[in-house]
Amino acid sequence: MLTRRSRRQESGQVLLFTGLVFVFVLFGLIAVVGDLLTLSNAAATARDAAFLGAQAGGSDVDIASAASTDVPTSGTLTLSQTAVTDCQQAAATADPGITVTCSVSGGRISVAVSQVVELPIQLFGRTATVRAQAQGGPAAGTVTAR
Repeated sequence: MLTRRSRRQESGQVLLFTGLVFVFVLFGLIAVVGDLLTLSNAAATARDAAFLGAQAGGSDVDIASAASTDVPTSGTLTLSQTAVTDCQQAAATADPGITVTCSVSGGRISVAVSQVVELPIQLFGRTATVRAQAQGGPAAGTVTAR
């Protein structure tokens, strides 16, 4: 049986325990938010690099394919040999720490970007990989006045 004196010595333990749990939960939330913000920023950068690579590669139209028809359309245009090189250079310029893969198939260019991101608060691991993809090609069309 607890005496009145021993009960006074135990008062405040629930408050202390609640405070410690709150501190650990708050630290965990800060770690999750910090890591998610870092990953979100890296994913946006990878998306931008993939888009720029596809845009740069898609703008390298083979002049012979444009000259072979009177009215070139997007379906008749093909990409030049330098499309892959320009794609890789543009994506690497957008974010120097990425790995870029560009491939051309006829008039389409596909870009795959990946980047290993070091997490600032290494509660759930040291690194994570973000990936992005984009496709591009030459755009051409005509407007006819009626």
